[in-house]
Amino acid sequence: MGGIQPLCVRLEWRGVNNRPGLLVDSRPVAWEDLGTVAQSELLRRPPSWPVYFEVDRDIEWEFAVKAVDVIRGRHAEVTLVTGRR
Repeated sequence: MGGIQPLCVRLEWRGVNNRPGLLVDSRPVAWEDLGTVAQSELLRRPPSWPVYFEVDRDIEWEFAVKAVDVIRGRHAEVTLVTGRR
């Protein structure tokens, strides 16, 4: 694969009562760093490119909504990717 790829954000199940893991382009990212990392990555891409967002099915929606809110706060469109686990 050559060239720049769309940004991919994923929430990964880490068990009951645990905060989900957060991955940006398959790299672990601390929740408090999501905004900064997303902004940095978005600046490397054309302005209209989507952010693909994937959530393991057992994740509580609260976490998904928080992540999407941070990403959209960076003026990015979020596309939900379904079908995992």
